Amino acid sequence: MYVFGNFDMFSSGSELWKNVVNEAKEANELGSRLLLGCHMHQNITEIQTPEDFKNKSPTGGCRLPCKKKLNCGHICKMLCHNKDVEHKEYKCTEKCTKIFQPCNHPCPDMCHQECQKCLVQTLIQLSCGHTQLVHCYQTHTEEDIAEIQCLQPCPKILACGHQCSELYVGLLGL
Repeated sequence: MYVFGNFDMFSSGSELWKNVVNEAKEANELGSRLLLGCHMHQNITEIQTPEDFKNKSPTGGCRLPCKKKLNCGHICKMLCHNKDVEHKEYKCTEKCTKIFQPCNHPCPDMCHQECQKCLVQTLIQLSCGHTQLVHCYQTHTEEDIAEIQCLQPCPKILACGHQCSELYVGLLGL
């Protein structure tokens, strides 16, 4: 049991506390400080006041960086901590290091996020001859490219004299 406070005051107001204090004195277990051992860094933190817990051991460990290697390969950037020591709930704050295939563009997300599709803008030439900006993931296979519709307006002038209001894709017979 650890108690912070004025034992003389505790003892004067309660027979129970008087007995607790006397037993602690007899066992030489009464002191003005508590020594906390860090399980990660093997160092000792001295606690003398309740505020010392917040100042010297804010996350339950010592004040050194955790630096434990995470499953993603990055290191934990938190201060030494005694909660979630296996880092199962920890969300890595580094940039993702994965590379999209087959384009070799880097994933722009944070490491703890699930990688989305490659959204790099790529200029491609369509079968109609027009060029168009599309997301890279739309160009990974011939089937992907075949699904892209040209967004250029139809250049035809209709028999009535008006400009065709359809997209150029209609001319391709797609």
